[in-house]
Amino acid sequence: MTRKLTVAAVISALAVGFMLLSIIPLATIVVPAIAGALLIIIVTECGDRLAFAAFATVSLLSFFVVPDRDAVSFFFCIFGWYPLVKQHIERKFKKAIIKYAIKIVLFYMGLAVLSGSMLFLYDSQWISGIAAPFAIISIIAGAPIFVIYDLALTRVTEYYNKIIRPKIFRK
Repeated sequence: MTRKLTVAAVISALAVGFMLLSIIPLATIVVPAIAGALLIIIVTECGDRLAFAAFATVSLLSFFVVPDRDAVSFFFCIFGWYPLVKQHIERKFKKAIIKYAIKIVLFYMGLAVLSGSMLFLYDSQWISGIAAPFAIISIIAGAPIFVIYDLALTRVTEYYNKIIRPKIFRK
């Protein structure tokens, strides 16, 4: 249990460190995606309970220390929890079409929560001016980009399990 807790803590700290990189212009979406991908290690090594605890920890710490609220919102609403849920969807369902249908529905649900949080975080007059174009672009481009992200997570998971994990965690 000590090893699992240590792995979860170190990877969580690394994810928060990546979230701090969101101060770089145009990193608002990329950095939360990378931070979320790091949680795959926690799911693999520590299990679901510690992975969800790590998600909550990274979300909370990011809320307090990361200056880019958009990046924190993207992590909390989409990129943080998705790698954890992805594992369950892929284990439970066999047909690819059902898997992707569920994943895309979850993505759009996260996008709806993200849009709602943007209304809460920003001045409603400012956001109302960009809400319609953002919604249209998100609906049209969101699913294909999300599928690419999902495929990338699958490849990263495979690479971790086949190449990195055996080198780090030798028994």
